[in-house]
Amino acid sequence: MITYDQIKDIMQRVDNLKDYLDIDKKLIEISNEEEKASNPDFWNNSKEAEKVMKILRGKKKMGGRL
Repeated sequence: MITYDQIKDIMQRVDNLKDYLDIDKKLIEISNEEEKASNPDFWNNSKEAEKVMKILRGKKKMGGRL
């Protein structure tokens, strides 16, 4: 059986890991880049748009594992 102290310890470790990985910042970055991509003018410069989309896909892959 898991004790209350063990649960507290696990919750603290998860919080520490989130801080270390800076997950909240990465989620904000993903949101901002998705907003850029939804702009109709985004694809006017296709090479730059492809770079942004590649970076966004990478961040989303990492975010899916978190």
